[in-house]
Amino acid sequence: MQKAKIAIFAAAALCLCRCAYAGTPKTGDPAPGFAITKILQADRPALKSPDELKGKTVVLEFWDTTCAPCVAAIPHMNDLYARFKDKPVIFIAVTGEGAERVSPFLKEHPISGWIGLDEERSSFDAFGVRGTPSAIIIDAKGNIAARTYPTLLTADMLAALLAGKSAQIPVVSDEPMWQPEPGEDLVDLHVRISSSGAGSMTMGEKDFQAVDMPLVFILSELYHVGSCRILADKELLAHSYDVSVARNGTAASLENTVTQAFALAFNADIKKEKKKMSVYLLKLDGKKNMLKRSAPGDHQYRTGFSDIVMHGTDFSAFPAFVEDRVGVPVVDETGLKGAYDMDLKWDKTKPESIHSALKTQLGFKLVKAEREISVYRVSVRKTEHKDK
Repeated sequence: MQKAKIAIFAAAALCLCRCAYAGTPKTGDPAPGFAITKILQADRPALKSPDELKGKTVVLEFWDTTCAPCVAAIPHMNDLYARFKDKPVIFIAVTGEGAERVSPFLKEHPISGWIGLDEERSSFDAFGVRGTPSAIIIDAKGNIAARTYPTLLTADMLAALLAGKSAQIPVVSDEPMWQPEPGEDLVDLHVRISSSGAGSMTMGEKDFQAVDMPLVFILSELYHVGSCRILADKELLAHSYDVSVARNGTAASLENTVTQAFALAFNADIKKEKKKMSVYLLKLDGKKNMLKRSAPGDHQYRTGFSDIVMHGTDFSAFPAFVEDRVGVPVVDETGLKGAYDMDLKWDKTKPESIHSALKTQLGFKLVKAEREISVYRVSVRKTEHKDK
């Protein structure tokens, strides 16, 4: 059977989060005819033809309210609008959603410029846009100056375009932005800002789903570390997210694949690095081992606010569970390998009671120390530019 290839710009790899273009029209081509049936925050109720904007530079930004990187790009695009509001530039943020969803969203996340409500998605089709966020720049002559990512567009680039100079706007091509490792196949990855209020995660051998969960918890589950080892920029911590991952390939490929896919979805860099931090050392309390090896076929797994139950699960997962309960990185110095029966319960009204529970129920102790440990740093890519 032929292995499926990762195709970020094809059918479903980053649905609702990453732009995907359908061949034509291309940079340098005349902009196609398009219409937007309803426009908010504009001097007209609708746009019947791009001829209405003749002689103006047009920045078309395709977005959705549930698209995480779209929301992250709002401050940058608002800044560009403020810089060029008195210039012959029209900013149109085009969405396929209706007013009933967009209007409440704009109260929480104001967007400068025109808001195009294209529920029939005719402008998406005209430009071959299959996902969001995406930005298409049309020059004053009516030609496509660039197809790019919103945060890659700078004030210097727009100023050069208005002056008739080479704007050198980064172009996002149709080519995949990375090649898979051998045996590494991502079937589907969806990322969006959550509105469900559910709060749940499930993970299997070939799939992962999170509903209304903070980014640090999602990444900690995927990377099998405590959430205190995920160091993320505050822009990424403002929301909870819905994430769905379905994959093929080996377990060893999951971290690399998801890291790169998340980096694209959030326009961020996710790097594993070493950092010296205050930690707890997980040690056996004396020489007595109170644990019992798990019986073959016995598999139970549950974590809650006041308990951790692990039967038939490798011990290596246990320190991360403890990390999330104590809020401090935990370094395993027990030397234990394999699967053990572990039923740990403590008083949820007294979170610190987990320390005594570890000692009396499992024969462990937590010892304060300083160690250089592995962490994941998640940083939003910044676009540097100078004003002219």
